[in-house]
Amino acid sequence: MSGPSGHSENVESAELGPLLRQVTATIRAILEPDQVYVCLWSFAGWVAGHLHFVLQPAWSRLQQEYPRPGPFLQVDMFQANELPPRRQVEAFVEKAKAILEAADAKDAALGSTA
Repeated sequence: MSGPSGHSENVESAELGPLLRQVTATIRAILEPDQVYVCLWSFAGWVAGHLHFVLQPAWSRLQQEYPRPGPFLQVDMFQANELPPRRQVEAFVEKAKAILEAADAKDAALGSTA
């Protein structure tokens, strides 16, 4: 990440790796996918904009419905426009929130003893 503010972007970059690992581990713990895709999107209407990271669980069984993996899978899934039930999304959010809060509390406790 680069830009005029320099230092803060270096700090943000340093925090990005651990954050992506932590969220990926959370997705794995809840959904048990075969893998988790981490994608970066930064364009809106062909103009560079702010960054979007998409962490997408993927299962090998998806190839039965979607023949192309990776970013093609995202495109094909968007085109299919099949959304999970709201309750399922809310249950995932609650579990993820609990896991991430527990990890933050553990990190804070470790940091306070150092």
